[in-house]
Formats: sequence, structure tokens, C-alpha cells
Amino acid sequence: MEHEEVVVSDAWFEEMKTFPGFELAADGASIVQNDLYTVYIYVRRRDWEKTQPPFGPAAQAARERIESARRTRYGTPDNLEPELHGHEYALLRNVNEYEMESFTAAEELITACRLKQRGIIETVELRGKVWEDEASRAQFFSFFKCNTSMGSMEWEPIQKALTPRETFFLVELDEQIKAAELIQLNVESMASARYIDSHPEQYRMGQDPRD
Repeated sequence: MEHEEVVVSDAWFEEMKTFPGFELAADGASIVQNDLYTVYIYVRRRDWEKTQPPFGPAAQAARERIESARRTRYGTPDNLEPELHGHEYALLRNVNEYEMESFTAAEELITACRLKQRGIIETVELRGKVWEDEASRAQFFSFFKCNTSMGSMEWEPIQKALTPRETFFLVELDEQIKAAELIQLNVESMASARYIDSHPEQYRMGQDPRD
């Protein structure tokens, strides 16, 4: 039977303790789930990170900039778990200086655009009632952290209150965000391809390491 390690957040780890079929290991450091063909071992991200190689000075500086941008964007406190995504731990160790700066600057641009978008929405709020109640407003801004698609149902109340000029700026900012995300995707693709080329023994012909 195969074993697969899965890295999860502290909050999700605590929640999983209550799931049927999920057993806490004797040392409390992991949760085990026996599936039909695979044994899944869930570990906290903070514990998993201790087993990883340390970052070099440049990668550490990039990490701090990325996490700072995400904390600002999402409004999370400094003492919360790292905002670095799982694959980015390896990414920051395998990119060159130009790629690292491109990826990091793109993250900071995404945050700047999101904050500008939020500023526009908050300006609209000052002109009059937009949502039916505070719960609806809170739900919108929770959604807003992740996506500002102009076609979603969550946007309907605010769309009705926007001026054409405000709508134009929101869409322009969305385009900048998409461009920044594409920069990050290109960096990830280049790093992945370079790693495959340098480790041919690990990959079959045509196999993507993310499969």
C-alpha cells in the first residue's frame, strides 16, 4: 500500500482530528487516514517546514516580501501561519535571481491592485446602502479576498452602485492582476522544466512532475 504525505494548516489539522476514519498518531505530530489503496499521513505545515532545507539569503528575503504582501492583502496577523504556498518552498530554491524578483514583484503588484479595488468599493459604500445587512457585506469582502470576477453573483449589489468610471478602473485592475499571475505562472513553468531537464532519471518521457 502506498503512503502519501499531505501538508495542512494548523487549523485544518485540528479540524481533521474530529473526522471519522482519521487517527491521530501516538506522538500527536500526524494524522493517518487509511484509504483503499493509499495511507494518507497529514502533517502540520510548521512541522513539515522544519524538515526542509533552509532558504538562502535571497530566497528568504523574497519569502518575507511575498508573505508580507499576502498578509496585507488578506488582513492576516503576523503571527499566523506562513502564507507561502506549498510548491513555493521548492520554487524559491530553484529560480534564478531574475525569476525570483519577477515572481516576488508580481505578488506585490497583485496586493497593490487588490487594495485599490477595495478602496473603490469602500468609496461606493460611502454614497449609500449597498448590502442588505452587515452579514452580506462581510460575505462579499471575504469573497473579495480571493476573486473580483465582474460576472459573479456576489458582485451584483455593488455593480448596481458603481459608476462607469469605477467599473472601468476595477476591470483595469483585474487585467493587471491577471498579467501578474501570468508572470508567476511562467516563472513556475520555467523552474519546473529546468528541474525536469536536470533530473531525467526521476521522470518518464513526457511526464509532468505535478501529475
